[in-house]
Amino acid sequence: MKKRITAIVLAMFCLLMNSCLAMSKESKADLDNELAQMVGDTGTKVPGLGVIAFKDGKEVYSSFQSSSIIDSQNPQKNHPFTRESRFRVASVSKMFTVFTIMQLAEQGKLNLDDDVSKYLGFTLRNPNSPDTPITVRMLASHQSSLRDGKIYSIPPQMGLQEFFRKDGKFYEDGAHFAPAGQEPGKFFAYSNLNYGLLGTIIEKVTGERFDQYQKNHILKQLDIKADYLPSNFSKKEFTKLGAVYQKKDASGIWNEKGPWRATHDGYPQGQPSKDTVALQNPYAENFQDTYSLKDYVPGTNATVFSPAGGLRISC
Repeated sequence: MKKRITAIVLAMFCLLMNSCLAMSKESKADLDNELAQMVGDTGTKVPGLGVIAFKDGKEVYSSFQSSSIIDSQNPQKNHPFTRESRFRVASVSKMFTVFTIMQLAEQGKLNLDDDVSKYLGFTLRNPNSPDTPITVRMLASHQSSLRDGKIYSIPPQMGLQEFFRKDGKFYEDGAHFAPAGQEPGKFFAYSNLNYGLLGTIIEKVTGERFDQYQKNHILKQLDIKADYLPSNFSKKEFTKLGAVYQKKDASGIWNEKGPWRATHDGYPQGQPSKDTVALQNPYAENFQDTYSLKDYVPGTNATVFSPAGGLRISC
C-alpha cells in the first residue's frame, strides 16, 4: 500500500513539474492548488510536501505546504514544512556516499575495481560464487551479489563479519548472499547493505568516522547543513528536523483512518544525546534501538550510520 501511494504521488508530481517549467506567474496559484490536493489525511495523500523547480540553473518555482512534524493531540503545535525543513531522505543518501567513493578514487586512495576484502580487513566472498571477487564498483552498482536480509544496520560494537559468517549474529541463514546463478558482476539486485560496506570502506581509507567525513569533505563544500545523526545537529538545526510518517499502527498494520505515526525522527522526548544513533532497519522495525558511539572504531561497521539512507537534509 505504501509503495502504491508513493508511486501515485510521484507520478502526479512529475506531471505537475513538466507544466511548472513553462509556468507563467498567473499559473503559480493553480499549481499551488494542485499540489495542495496531494496533502491530506487519507487516500493517496501525504502530511506535507516541499517543491523547488529549476530551469536553466535558475529557480522558477517553489511551494512548501502543511506539516513536517504532526502533533495529533495538539495540532496547533504542528511544525510547518518549510524550505529549511530537514528530512531523512532515504536512498537519495546513496548518491552522497558515491560522491565520496568517486572523490577518493580520483585522489588515488582507492580503486573501483579492487577486491573489497583489501579494504574491509577480511575476505568477503559469496559462498555460492567463491572464486569471484566482489569489487568496490560492484557494491556501488548493486551487482555485488549481496542482499539485505531483514537487518542491514547493526550495533556499533559489532563488526561486518556478523552478516557473513555462518556463526554470525546476523547471518540470517545466508540471506545476505545471492543464490548460485546470480554471481557478482553479472546480476543486478538493489541492496542497502552494499552501501553500509561502502561507508565502512570510506572509513578504512580515510581513518574518519563516516558521518564526520561526509560533513567535512562533501556537505561543507556544498554549504549544506545536514547530518546523518539527529543527535549531532545544533539545537537550532534540530528544530528544523521533520519526521517520516506512515499510516501503520504499532503492530505494523496499515490503517488509513488511523493517525499518522512517525517511523523516523519523531522524538517526542526531544533531541537525543550527542553521538548517539538509532539503527535503521525498515524491514525489522523492532530492531531500531539507540546506541552510543563513544567507543566506535571507524572502519569496523559504518552500517550504523546508514550510508544507504540516513542523510537528513533540506530541499
